[in-house]
Amino acid sequence: MIVHHVASQYVIEMQLAQLAASGRAIEGVGWDAVDGINAKHAAEFSGATKTDALALLRRNSAAAASAHPRADG
Repeated sequence: MIVHHVASQYVIEMQLAQLAASGRAIEGVGWDAVDGINAKHAAEFSGATKTDALALLRRNSAAAASAHPRADG
């Protein structure tokens, strides 16, 4: 399920964004690594339900949002 996959990547994407924003190099994240991560996720979570996906989306989007520095706070 696409929603489950996207939700599972929020935390990793925030980590990469924070690395890039800090000026540090992002290493070891080539297309082969991305393809491997995608294939592993598809195999491990092929039976994920809509309920599973939405729960993961809520959890990981909240974690990603809390890691984002607020311009207004």
